[in-house]
This record gives sequence, C-alpha cells and structure tokens, in this order.
Amino acid sequence: MLADCIEFPVVANILTVCLFRMQFWTIAYFLAVSLPAAWSHDNKLSVAETEIARKMVNYSKNERPKASISGEGGNHSEAHTLMVEVQAHVHSFSSVSVVNMDFSVNFMIRQRWKDPRLSFHEVLNGTKEELRVTISYLKDRIWIPDLFFRNFKSGQLHQLTVPNYLLWVNQDGVITFSQKLSVVLSCQMQLYYFPMDQQICFFDIGSYGYSKKDMDFRWWTQNTYDPVGDVDFKRDYKVATTMDTNISINEFDKPVHACRYCDKTYSTTGKFACLLLIFKMKRQFGFYLIYAYLPSLLIVVISGLSFFIDRKSVPARISIALLCVLALTTQSATTLNSLPRVSYIKAIDVWFFTCLAFVVLSFLEYALINSIGVSVLVTVKPDPMVRESRNLLDLDEEKANKLLVKLLAKALKEAQEDANALTPLLSERENGNPVCKKCSTKPEKRVPSYLAPDKVEYMCRFLYPMAFILFNLVYWSVIVFLKPEIELTGPNLIGEPTK
Repeated sequence: MLADCIEFPVVANILTVCLFRMQFWTIAYFLAVSLPAAWSHDNKLSVAETEIARKMVNYSKNERPKASISGEGGNHSEAHTLMVEVQAHVHSFSSVSVVNMDFSVNFMIRQRWKDPRLSFHEVLNGTKEELRVTISYLKDRIWIPDLFFRNFKSGQLHQLTVPNYLLWVNQDGVITFSQKLSVVLSCQMQLYYFPMDQQICFFDIGSYGYSKKDMDFRWWTQNTYDPVGDVDFKRDYKVATTMDTNISINEFDKPVHACRYCDKTYSTTGKFACLLLIFKMKRQFGFYLIYAYLPSLLIVVISGLSFFIDRKSVPARISIALLCVLALTTQSATTLNSLPRVSYIKAIDVWFFTCLAFVVLSFLEYALINSIGVSVLVTVKPDPMVRESRNLLDLDEEKANKLLVKLLAKALKEAQEDANALTPLLSERENGNPVCKKCSTKPEKRVPSYLAPDKVEYMCRFLYPMAFILFNLVYWSVIVFLKPEIELTGPNLIGEPTK
C-alpha cells in the first residue's frame, strides 16, 4: 500500500514533463517553419523596393512605356502600342438632372498597364509567387495614362481621410492604379415619352493625347494582364464593371449597364481609343401620376360636371369654367418648370394640352348654347295702353275716370281703323285674290331642333366623358405599349465605330 502511494506522484510528474516537452517541440516546429517564410517575404519586399528605387534614378515620367511581348523560347519583343486595361465599380448615383442634362456618380476606376522599366523579377531569384509592391508615393514620378472622360462636366478625387488612390506594381512591371472619384457627366436625354421614358447615359472614356497606335484601352475582363489582344465591338464586356447591389436613384429604377468599344476618328489627329460604360435608366411614373396626371384629370371631370348645372345659372357656369382653366394652367406650368425647354413635343405636353382643350371646349359650349337661347327668345313689347292702364292704380278717382275715358276713346278709334283696314282685304279674299301680294309664303326660319340649348346640353353630358375616355385609351396605349424599348444587347448604342 505504501509503495502504491509513492509510485503515483512519480508517474504524474513524468506525464507532466512529457506533455510539456511535446508542447515545446510543437511550438518550436511551428516557429521554425513560419518565421523563415515571413522573414523571406519581408526580405523580398525590401529587395524589391530597393530595386525600384534604383531604377527610378534613370526613370523618365514623360516617356511612354514600351510593353514587351513574350515570344517563343522566352524571347521578348517590344509592342509599339501600349495596352491599358480599365475596370470600374459604381458605388452610387447622386442625381440625374433632366434640366441640366447630366448625371452625378460616385465610383472607383482601376487602370492596369505594363511598364518594364519598373520590373524587379530578376532580383527575386526566380520566385513564381506574385509579389506586389505599393508605390503610391511615386504617383507624381512615374508615367500614368492620360485617361479622361469626354462628356465630363465637373468632378473631384476623394480626399478623406487620405487621398483615395493606390498604386502597386508586381515583379513583371504590371502597374495597377486605383482611384475613387465623384464626377458629373453630360447626358443628352430624349424626352419624347416623358414621364414614361427611358434614358441612356454613359461614360465616354478615352486618351487625351495618345492616338490608338500609341496607346489603346481595353476592358479589364481577366485576372492576368495581356499586352496584346483583339476586341469585339459587338460583344458586351459587362463583367468589367460592377455595381453596388443597393443602388437607388430618385425617379428611376436601378440602372442596367453595358460595356462597349467606340473608337473615334478625327480628321486632324487620327484614331483614338474609346470605351463606353452605358447605363439604361427607366423613369418611375408614380410621382408624376400623383402630382400631374391625377390633378389634371380631376379638373377635366369637374369641368364636365358643369353640364349638369342649369344653363340659366350664369355665374356658376362661368366661375367653374374659369377656375378650371386657371387651375389647369397653374398645374401644367408647375410641372413643366422642372423640365428643359426642348423644341419637340413631349408626352406630358400632349396630356396637358388635351386637358386644357376639354376645359376650354366646355366653356365654349356654354357660350354657344347661351347665344342660341337668346336668339330664339321672343321679345314682347308691352302695349302703351297697358302701361297707361297700370297708372290708374296710382291716381285718384277723378283723374282715373278721365284717363279711363281717354283710353276707351283711343281703343274705339283704333278698332275703327282696324275695321276700315280689314274691309278691302276681306273683299279681295272673297274675289279669290291673295290678301297680301308682297307677303312671303316661306315659313319663318327657326333654329334646328338638334341645336336647341337643352338638347345640346343633354348630348354634351354623354359626349364629353366619352371623348375624354377615348383619348385616354389612345394616349396610354401609345406611351405604355407602343413606345420603343431600348435594349442593351445591340452592337453599339451610341453609334457604330468609325473604321
């Protein structure tokens, strides 16, 4: 029993020592494997930076790089045209202005090209692993492509919290230049179908000073840099541009993009490379439906209700007509003030003009029936004797009797004159002769029954809404179903390349 008690602590100590030694050798093995690799990577970076600094002594930033092409047997030859690859990532659209014909966008743009003068593979002892060295501090000392936007209006490079650009180079001399920019670009919009329109806006990217024979742009679509390669003008290089998934634009749906080529030829300077980053934006209709179409539609409806008001209520009919014209004019002016003054007719112009025409026609209809009603009225002039007889009530008995005798004498005299005038006419009639040779036998002209004011009012109560409903059917069919749909699958949306 005593021996067992003595042996147990000894065994426990032995196990503890063994476990400690195993942990020690595990840690030692890990450090022996990882530290040399870390030291090796840091050493390579140090060697590469030293080599780049040495080559910068004789480097000229004004000289365009001459890209080398790998040939058979490991030989290299110089390519006269430098290929610059471009890639973009769109973060957001700040605004799309119809009045100014432009759009604002925040994005990152990357360029990649090869500058053999900054390669350092010869000092890495044949290492195949890609090594990137940050050279942002050399931005103002090395050659950079003169990329610019042909439709540029204004913009800035982001500076918070540091200038938002980055430069790095690998051992083969392939340089990557990344920037974050905010720019305002012009966009010539077509507003024929406004506000149910679709707009095409784009980045027109090119070189400011180098023609295509010296420098060419290509969409960045693959991981490795290729100094040569043909491009297909009919192909969509959409993968060269990415967009944030939560992008939203006021008045527009999320844009759809496409990437194209559009080389441009100028008569004096030659042919220049061109890249197009195209955005298709479809306008949302809800805002204009609530604040433009529905109010104007209700104004037309109110104007049509005036046909159910008695035509003798002149103040009410005229007030409704004038107020509807004034309200519709104000509504259209408010909406159209937010649009550019273009020379062609827009869809919303057709709507407002037609609504105004309906309101004015309702006012003209009332003026017409009012004129017809006055023309058919029979104006009755009161007899002088009747007027004088009314004065009897205002006189005393003596004067009234005298006036009454006077009126009776006058009446008898007029009756005798009428009898004397009728005697020859009756004799002529008995002899079979016409009573009046100068009298016309034609019937008296009267207003046609279908133009009677009440009938015109009754017809307008049905024709007015039916005509407006018919206009709506035609209008919405054209701007919703018959308008041309812009597709991004065509060869070139902005124009065929000049060859």
